[in-house]
Parts: sequence; C-alpha cells; structure tokens
Amino acid sequence: MFANRPLRLGRRALTGLSLALLTLVALLTPAQAASADYPCRVALPMALGAQRPTPTPAPTPSPTPAGPCAQAQVMAALIAGHPGQRRATMVLDPILQQVAQARAEDMAARHYFDHTNPEGYGPNYLVRQAGYPLPSYYLTAPTANNIESLAADSPDAELILQAWLASPGHRVHVLGEQAFFAAQIEYGIGYATSTGGEYSEYWVFISACRAR
Repeated sequence: MFANRPLRLGRRALTGLSLALLTLVALLTPAQAASADYPCRVALPMALGAQRPTPTPAPTPSPTPAGPCAQAQVMAALIAGHPGQRRATMVLDPILQQVAQARAEDMAARHYFDHTNPEGYGPNYLVRQAGYPLPSYYLTAPTANNIESLAADSPDAELILQAWLASPGHRVHVLGEQAFFAAQIEYGIGYATSTGGEYSEYWVFISACRAR
C-alpha cells in the first residue's frame, strides 16, 4: 500500500533550486503526476515493501541527545500550523526524532538518497529497532515504509514544504489527509548538510502512532 520508490522533482523555474523528493504513498494503482511549478514524473508502484535478499544487519541508530535543530523546528511549526493539517495534534517523539536525525545524517555522510539505507533497511524497521512500537498492521518487510517522507537540496523549510505539498503522495502524508496518516500524531524531523555528494541538504519527516 505504500511506495518505497523514488519521487524526484526537477528544477523550479522561479527559484533555480533543485529539489529531490521521496515519499510513501497510499494509492493502490500506478499513477503519474506533474505540475508547472514542480515539473516531475511520479510513478506509484502497486507492489510495495517487497522482500529483498536478506540484508546485512545494521546497527540501531545511536541516540541523538539534542532536540531538533533550528531548521527542523521551523519545518515542524510549518507542518503543524498549516491550515490543511488534518491531525488533531502533533507531538514530538524523542525516538522518532532520534531516527529522523540519524537518517538525515546518514544520507549526508554516505551520499545516498533513499528510504532504504545501504544495509537494506527502511524506516519501519529502523524505528522499531530504536524502540518505537509501531502497530502490528504496519508493514514488516526490511525495506517497508509507512511513515517517512524525504527531501533534498534546499535549506529552506518553506520551499521543501511547498514541494512536498505539490506532490499528492507527499501531501497526504505530511498533512494527514487520510485517516491512516491522521492517526500518526507523533513525529520527528531530521535535517543535515553534506559536501561532496549529489545533494547539499537532506530532510526527513517521520510520523507514526504507537501500538495499543
């Protein structure tokens, strides 16, 4: 039900900034989308979270004692305060924040941009390994993603949010436009910078709900 494949956006004509995005999506059939402001081609696969060959075990992300950085705090305020936000409330969760920041830093350090890390693990696995109890109905394949949206290559939180909201797959997650995502009231936001790779900034938005 949710996509792990890349969603990449071309250069914005008005800003000259290049945004590259990845998302989970809640669609059952393939689809394509594009807009004048964010020229892109979106492919939403039907088969998601498929099992890959058994990956090499990856270490659990190490705790990040500091809270969200300034950019992440700005993004959190923008997401929570957006007039289209469907979640009744949004609560920063220390485990989700730890994983989101670790994900951003890992992509920046190892110069990749994907929901799945080089060891073959996706966000559902990583937050469970960090101690966050996802509901049992969330996907359990090593690469599974029901909780994460990514963006890259701009330090501007407003531009990143605009790009997310211009993509239907990102929008439904970020604004909780479906009941599944509206129930994800706990979140973490990661931001990291990089030199020498394809992208100079990495953003991670994770939202989830705890098993009851």
